[in-house]
Amino acid sequence: MEKTPSPARRRLLISLAAVIVVVGAVLALNLASSDDVSPTAAPPSTAVLHGGGSAVASVYACAVSSTDADKICERQAKDHARRTQLTPQQRAEIADKSVEVRSLIPPLPSREPTCPTPGGPCRMNTGPVDAEYVAKAWSAVFRAGYEDAVIRLARADDPAPAETMVYGISVGPGCVIGYVSTSGGSSNVAGVLPEGGCLTP
Repeated sequence: MEKTPSPARRRLLISLAAVIVVVGAVLALNLASSDDVSPTAAPPSTAVLHGGGSAVASVYACAVSSTDADKICERQAKDHARRTQLTPQQRAEIADKSVEVRSLIPPLPSREPTCPTPGGPCRMNTGPVDAEYVAKAWSAVFRAGYEDAVIRLARADDPAPAETMVYGISVGPGCVIGYVSTSGGSSNVAGVLPEGGCLTP
């Protein structure tokens, strides 16, 4: 005649069974997630976050997808962290004038389009971004009354891609900074540098 397990033994057996079920489920989930190589799954994005500022906390975020973009993001973040922090009112004041300031930057000259196939679509080309274009841009900005401005070809330590024209134009308590390249450009409202000015000459 079989012995009936005591209540204490039954509780122990039930607890052990529950633990085995939970562990098995966790292992199954881990294996399923590690084996998921679906080509339709989007790759994880990379975000670089940098904190800066003194009295006011500031975070600069930049999504990157290549090594070159990562380096540009790092330079932009370091530049951002060095600058004075603008109040919301100051930022709004500069932003109102930034449209006018950006409109002063002349478009790049057009070049002969590239047509890969005869009779097919062509790609418009612009440029180059050279000393002549920089001089033209500086003249337009200076004549408009923005005399405290640095406009030049980008250097390796600038917050801009290589082979671009970078600019820092003083507007009120801060700056409009940005760059122009043959593929477009970018601009932003920012504070001044610790040594004063909007861009190192």
